[in-house]
Amino acid sequence: MNNTRKITLAGLFLALAMVFQLLGRSYPDVSRNLVGPLINMLLLLCVWYSGLRFGLILSIMTPVTALILGQLNPVMAPFIPFIALGNIVFVLVFHLLRKHFASRIIGIVIGAVAKYLFLSFSVKLFAPYLGIPAPVQANMAIAFGTVQLIAALIGGALALVVIELLDQRVKH
Repeated sequence: MNNTRKITLAGLFLALAMVFQLLGRSYPDVSRNLVGPLINMLLLLCVWYSGLRFGLILSIMTPVTALILGQLNPVMAPFIPFIALGNIVFVLVFHLLRKHFASRIIGIVIGAVAKYLFLSFSVKLFAPYLGIPAPVQANMAIAFGTVQLIAALIGGALALVVIELLDQRVKH
């Protein structure tokens, strides 16, 4: 795939992420249940169709756009590097294990668990030193705990479905 197509697809994935974040900001119930899995799905689709470099860029951009668009509480802005690193962990593990369908599933599970562990420990270890108020830290512990694990697993499953459907369609 040529570089122009990879850049175009990565831009499309970023645009979709921003649309999902705007919907999440406008409809908080949607945000809780849908935005996280959809963003995780887009991260993996970006790696699959645009390559690791663009997947890493999207991993960094999504928490920044979440802040800009009002999806992320501004009090949590100092935590953006940790969110980006959690995304990077997820993307890297998937990328390294993406050769075969079974290893993709393993990559998603291991990546989701690694992201969850990284984020949940980061909240406990670093949030108190970032000037984030204690009540927000308590909410972060929930949001970046098992909720994040579930969101990454669902997003990974959605990504697998989309990859299988699109790749079959393109082959025929």
